[in-house]
Amino acid sequence: YNVAYTRTINPGVLENNAFAPTLAPNPFSERTTLQFNATGQVRVDVLDAIGRLVRTNTVAGSGPVLLGLDLVGEPAGLYMVRIAQGDQSFNVRAIKAN
Repeated sequence: YNVAYTRTINPGVLENNAFAPTLAPNPFSERTTLQFNATGQVRVDVLDAIGRLVRTNTVAGSGPVLLGLDLVGEPAGLYMVRIAQGDQSFNVRAIKAN
């Protein structure tokens, strides 16, 4: 799968690729899977193209996490998946196709 993501590191935080998320499939039609490494509590928000929060989830764990994202009922288009853990945050662009 081709995965496109942008990474946002808060100022003062060293870059750590161990947390870097992937999303597959992307583009997707209704559901996709987010994969990342967790070391504690992680908040996952899905925002639509205008910044409206459409889904949110909190995951706690240690090690690899697979989180299914279900956007059934949401229109096709560009979404931003924001993953926040401690003082790190990542944004992954997701494309929902028809």
